[in-house]
Amino acid sequence: MDRRLAARAWADFRSQWRTSLAFHLLMQLLGVAIFTPIVSWIGRRIVLASGEPVISNFDIAAFALSTTGIAFVLVIAALSVSLLLAEFAGQSWLAGHAIARHRVTVWSAVALVLGLLPRLIRLSARVFLRLLMLAMPFLAAAAIVWFTMLGGHDINYYLAEYPPEWQRARALAVVLVAGYSLLAAWQLARWLYAVPILVFAGASPARALDDSTDATHGR
Repeated sequence: MDRRLAARAWADFRSQWRTSLAFHLLMQLLGVAIFTPIVSWIGRRIVLASGEPVISNFDIAAFALSTTGIAFVLVIAALSVSLLLAEFAGQSWLAGHAIARHRVTVWSAVALVLGLLPRLIRLSARVFLRLLMLAMPFLAAAAIVWFTMLGGHDINYYLAEYPPEWQRARALAVVLVAGYSLLAAWQLARWLYAVPILVFAGASPARALDDSTDATHGR
């Protein structure tokens, strides 16, 4: 049974791999077009703030810990989630037609994504906010680590001197990142079918997430 399934999946892939690759490259180009101006603008802000022509690790760390830096990270994360779900929607559309042996073009996938854009945006917002809520306890723990272990000096001191408290704080940060990554992966696995349900069943974002959670329950 596994061999037949693998053979069928390979045949499905061969029937649409060129279209799938073209759509993937198109989405990558869109991502570059969106992110490059944002990153360039942020880079100019850091240069102006530091007064130096070259950005150092100290400047990046100081920016990341500022209010503007946190907002920047949130915007980049939200845009990344939106682009990933948009590509997932297009690839799901292509995969469904590959299974049915119906030829489609990359532009049909683009048209589908554009038609689903309002629902994809709402779905992306729900996913992003849920991941952000899951991150809150870990961010709170990171803040406690920072103020109890690293509050005596600024970030430049720790990056330059690398004292024992910095090493301990980094070890705790690794544990927190690993814990959040596992929790986020579990949540995303429960929502694995949300985009295909949105594409093929025409469900609302909330219903797609609920149906995906039911479909993956106990698995």
